[in-house]
Amino acid sequence: MNDTGLRIRRQAVQQGGMCGVAGLVHLDGRSAEAAVAVRMGEALRHRGPDGNGSFAEGPVALAHRRLSIIDIEGGAQPMESASGRTVISYNGEVYNSPILRERLRGLGYPFRTHSDTEVILAAYEAWGTEAFERLHGMYAFAIYDRTERAVFLVRDPTGIKPLYVCERDGTLFFASEIKAIRRIVAGFDLNQQAVNAFFFRQYVGGPQTIFEGLYSVTPGTYRELRWHAGHPPAVERVFHRLEPRRPEAVSLAQATDTLDRVLHRAVKDHMLADVPVGLFLSGGLDSSLLLALASDVSEEPLSTFSVGFGDTSVDETNYARQVAEGAGARHHELRVAATEGLSVLPYIVQEMDQPLADYALVPTYVMSRFAAEHVKVVLGGEGADELFAGYWNRYLPNLLMSPLRGKVLPPTLYGPLLFRERGRRKLLGERYVPAASLQSEQRLRYDLHDYARGGAVNAALHTDLRHWLVDDLLMKVDKMGMLASLEARVPYLDRHVVETVAAWPGDLKLGLLATKRVLRQLAARRLPDMIVKRRKHGFTVPVGQWFRDGLRREFEARVFSSGVCGEWLNRTAVEALWRDHQNGQQRGLMLWSVFIFAWWMDTHRN
Repeated sequence: MNDTGLRIRRQAVQQGGMCGVAGLVHLDGRSAEAAVAVRMGEALRHRGPDGNGSFAEGPVALAHRRLSIIDIEGGAQPMESASGRTVISYNGEVYNSPILRERLRGLGYPFRTHSDTEVILAAYEAWGTEAFERLHGMYAFAIYDRTERAVFLVRDPTGIKPLYVCERDGTLFFASEIKAIRRIVAGFDLNQQAVNAFFFRQYVGGPQTIFEGLYSVTPGTYRELRWHAGHPPAVERVFHRLEPRRPEAVSLAQATDTLDRVLHRAVKDHMLADVPVGLFLSGGLDSSLLLALASDVSEEPLSTFSVGFGDTSVDETNYARQVAEGAGARHHELRVAATEGLSVLPYIVQEMDQPLADYALVPTYVMSRFAAEHVKVVLGGEGADELFAGYWNRYLPNLLMSPLRGKVLPPTLYGPLLFRERGRRKLLGERYVPAASLQSEQRLRYDLHDYARGGAVNAALHTDLRHWLVDDLLMKVDKMGMLASLEARVPYLDRHVVETVAAWPGDLKLGLLATKRVLRQLAARRLPDMIVKRRKHGFTVPVGQWFRDGLRREFEARVFSSGVCGEWLNRTAVEALWRDHQNGQQRGLMLWSVFIFAWWMDTHRN
């Protein structure tokens, strides 16, 4: 169809953030209005400073906000295929798009742009839904197929890019962020299961969200939407899953050589962009190795970024500085006083679609905003800990379980927990739900046992890849980067890297004397011992101390003066935690979860 210029509208804009998609499908077949999708897209303005567009035809309406990374001039969206059969609204990067492009060109597809967006359209028209399995990268998109009279909502297998859905009165709404859906759909009740999950593990486990009836699309699946007789209106199908299997027999030396090859390739692919690419550098093992590998493929010195909060117990900037100097990088370092770090909290809480008790939100946003002054894209080390067993306390019990073939730790003993059963019962009172009854915990329990054939360590790692990584760490990176108009890429979660490492025995990753065994072996070829042998330090802030000085009055005002303390939280239980902390006991993370929940509720629940 050649007349779609009347239906696809695009406009250059000068403000915003990371790429975002939004839209709706009337499953009863009635006509959709572009204006509704446009309103949804406006809620994502912060994700797309370089352009916006909308599309409407029949029961389908799409919107898009764009941060231009590849084919800056030719990648505007929503994009129609050369044949006119399909239209797409897409967020992400497909790193194997050059390879797919050549295959599709050989099949006769007449490419008009250099963007990976058009590669997805061509791949779908050539291979149908099997094309989704061939895409290697981070992505969430909606494809409208005029011939099939269907829409496909697709999310990458690792869950790097977010995608949410909600069905209301015969219409399915979807978007990169919950706020775009809530701009149109009102009257959501708070999800009591999700609140309990939040206070149990510090995040809301998907596919549930904090709102009843609003869900995240499961990674590695697509939603097939149809609106004509003879077909179910909405079906979820799996296109990729990291399958559990017995580990391969491989030596540490062989694994190190293989990792060198696949990680080098992943870093090279993740450097693909028509704009400068930088790197978050903490001075730890993961980001330092990424810098070494990225320096091999970059023709220019890389820009690296680190942030310090003035507390030497959590400050790694000295190590980052030394690593950057050794690699010849252009290093940018930001020193942040506690008051300055706290000043960003109102903005963060305002923009959070769900409560998240990960206090690394603060440094992640501060560093993203700092990096965005210099680059549009950064590489980050997310995923390395969950692939290579980077948390000693978290994974050591699983190592001890390994000789017991097929045995894994029960979920209630797995991972760091905020409020265990007794504490959560005190905190939530009549709203308390036992962990065994939480849907998120049931999914976690299933995955732990499903992956047990690979050993207890691998079962724990695979489960973290599907749960904690997706619903906490990757959500944090996406949201905080988005607020700063910055695209964060994660080479350790490259599909080849994940599938290669997942197939190795757990003892190549975790030993009695070392975490990340194979990764350290590779790093020893490139980095000094002071980095390779360092103990792990999380990307964090001195929140415990903040609650005794800079955040003390703020906490008391936000929590004890809030209606949430009494309506949802037991005031006596909160006061006891607060008193214990002021008397020297460490209750920082528990109090942070209460603080964020109360503040978030007062900001968002209406």
